[in-house]
Amino acid sequence: MLLDQIKNYEIFRPKCDHSKEILHAIATFDADISPVFPYLNAELGGWDYDGDNHVLLLKLSAGKGITLQPHEIAIRGARDIEESHALLKWIQGQINEVYERRGEITPRYTGQAGLKVMEILKLLPMTNCKACGYATCMAYAA
Repeated sequence: MLLDQIKNYEIFRPKCDHSKEILHAIATFDADISPVFPYLNAELGGWDYDGDNHVLLLKLSAGKGITLQPHEIAIRGARDIEESHALLKWIQGQINEVYERRGEITPRYTGQAGLKVMEILKLLPMTNCKACGYATCMAYAA
């Protein structure tokens, strides 16, 4: 078992807007889970993977996401405390299961993220004309 004990788990509202009805959470632990990232990326369809910096981003449904770093799991967009705990338990289970089966999995060292926001923004006229239905070119690119 690669990740068996969570050292600290903090649940909070987004720091930039405490009025939002969603929760974020950060779990920390002593184990280094980065060796399983390429295998999780292959199995769970990671959105973005940065092997140099040991970061794996997972996009889930309804705006939820999980960011994995060697000693930290960040969860964003949970509806409530119960969902936050369920997401942590789920990803912890996935980490351990995929780690056990890593010999059967072909690792993937690239993400599937498409164009980045700034790459899209560079292709737009930057006039904020609203013809696309968005207030700004940045909003459209995001």
